[in-house]
Amino acid sequence: MSERGETDSRSTGSSDKFRATAVRRNVVNHQTRGFKEREMLPDNQYQVDQESQPLVKTDIWRLNHAGLNTRRPAVCIPLMSTHKRARLNWSLKHQHWSVGEWANGMFSDESRFSLSSDSRRVTIWRERGTRFEPRNITERHHFPSKGVMVWAGIMMDGRTDIHFFDTGSVTAQIYRDKVLEPYVRLFRGAVGPDFIFMDDNAPCHQAALIDDFLETENIQRMSWPANSLDLNPIEHVWICSGDELQPFRTHQAPLQN
Repeated sequence: MSERGETDSRSTGSSDKFRATAVRRNVVNHQTRGFKEREMLPDNQYQVDQESQPLVKTDIWRLNHAGLNTRRPAVCIPLMSTHKRARLNWSLKHQHWSVGEWANGMFSDESRFSLSSDSRRVTIWRERGTRFEPRNITERHHFPSKGVMVWAGIMMDGRTDIHFFDTGSVTAQIYRDKVLEPYVRLFRGAVGPDFIFMDDNAPCHQAALIDDFLETENIQRMSWPANSLDLNPIEHVWICSGDELQPFRTHQAPLQN
C-alpha cells in the first residue's frame, strides 16, 4: 500500500513538473509575439483582467512554479534615433558637472493626477527580471487629459510649493504668469546668476513670450532632449505622489476593441 502511494506521489510530482515546463514554454512563445499582439487577443489566457473569470489556484500555482508572475507591463515613450542621439549628447555634456553645478539647477515639470485610472487593470505573466524586455513593455504616445494639473520645481536643497492650475490645460501666458513669475523668478533671485532652470519641450514652454521673459529676468535655461521624462528627477516626486493617491482611486474597466 505504501509502495503504491509513493509511486502515485512521484507520478503526480513528475506530471506537475512536466505541465509547469509546458506552460512556461507556451507562455514564452506567446510573449515573443509582442505585447501589442497580446493586447489584440481578448481571450488570451496570459493577460489577466480583474473582471474576467479568475484563474483557478492550480493554474496559478503551476505558472508561479514555472517562474512566471503576474505584473503590470512597463510603460515607455517610443524613442526615434534623433531622440537617442540628443539624449546621448545631453549626457556627455553634463557628465562632468560638479555637485555645486547641479545644486544650482531647478528641475520642474507639470503632471496630471486623477482619482479615476485603469492603469492597474490589465497585467501580464512574465518571469522575474524581465520587466524591461521589449515583449513586456507597452508604448504610450499620449497621456491622460482628465484630472488635476499641477506644477512644481525641485533643487538639491529646496523646492517650490505645488501649484494647482485652475484650467485643464496650460498656455504660455498661464505658464509665465502662474509659474515663472511667482516661483522661478524668486528662486533665481535667491540663488544668483548661476541659477539654471530646467523645463521640457512642451509647446507652452517654448513660446516666444517665455523666451522673452527668461531673457529679461536673466534666467539661464538648460537645454533638454525631447521625450526624456526619465532623465528628470522630479518624475520620482510624481511617482511617489501617485502612489499616495492609489488607495483613493476608482478603477475603470479597460476599453475593448
